[in-house]
Amino acid sequence: YNAFDGITYAKGASILTMLEAWMGAARFQAGVRSYLAEHAFGTATTSDLLSHLSREARTDVGKLVASFLDQPGVPLVSVDWRCEADGVAVDVQQSHYRALGDVRGPLTGVWQIPMCVRLSDGKKTFDHCSVLTEARATWQIKPGFCPTFSHPNIDEAGYYRWHTRLGPISTARGDKLRRDAIERKLEAIRKDERRAWLSKDEDTALQL
Repeated sequence: YNAFDGITYAKGASILTMLEAWMGAARFQAGVRSYLAEHAFGTATTSDLLSHLSREARTDVGKLVASFLDQPGVPLVSVDWRCEADGVAVDVQQSHYRALGDVRGPLTGVWQIPMCVRLSDGKKTFDHCSVLTEARATWQIKPGFCPTFSHPNIDEAGYYRWHTRLGPISTARGDKLRRDAIERKLEAIRKDERRAWLSKDEDTALQL
């Protein structure tokens, strides 16, 4: 058994990155500095670090982190929205991400997910950060416009996969990506054809 394998470092770093983005760099770094100062030249535990971060965040960071460390898998977050008379209702839902071919039975449990969502109407943007603590939730926000686009994981700082409805902006971007991919494929075909013709010419020259 190796406690310092790839998942330890990769997942651990990802969770710390998520915490820093959610808490803010100044508070997170202040918590790390006080933790290092208190335990300099000594030993410490995960809970020691989390207690210092909790002090700076003014909330129980340990409970949040435990939901990622004490259960397997990665959360999948779905985000949709509804424009209403007095604002926007953002519907958020979490489930276990399942890779194609995963034959495990249903997994139970939920994560406490610190997440930041960006909404836009193509001209203005509005960011909203909160913690998703249940399987489903609805956030009532007032961005001042009706969104046509959402990005459920700003800067991809959160340790979760996500999907969201495609609005006009993201649909147009998807169309451009598809056009670019098709053009790259066609260009590759053209290059293959040119190489084939060059090879044919070389064969003809050798025969002569």
